[in-house]
Amino acid sequence: MPGVMPDIQEAQVLSRNGTSLVLRQTYQAPYTFGLRVTATLAMQESAPRQLSYSLINSEQIRQLKGSWTITPVAGGVLLRHKIQVDPMAPNFVRPLYFELSEANLLQSMAILKRLIEKGR
Repeated sequence: MPGVMPDIQEAQVLSRNGTSLVLRQTYQAPYTFGLRVTATLAMQESAPRQLSYSLINSEQIRQLKGSWTITPVAGGVLLRHKIQVDPMAPNFVRPLYFELSEANLLQSMAILKRLIEKGR
């Protein structure tokens, strides 16, 4: 969601085959320390409840996988994002990377909440 999520600068669907797609995203945020980081992801849609992804390749990320899950609950939905990431960053920088990354995730979730509530 370039232009909506604070860290995603570009997103491009490279291929799609039914519910599977390959997506290239470029991130730039405090947790990337201002660098543009590009990752190619394999994504699997299990509409309408889940989207899973895993890293195909990136020069700056060793591992990236996760999922988005939507669960109906009383009065709305529960949106859950799970992520595992292993950045190619020196050990002394990693604690700051994860702190900045978590702050970005919280900001992204707040944006999604506003968008969802606005659409009601």
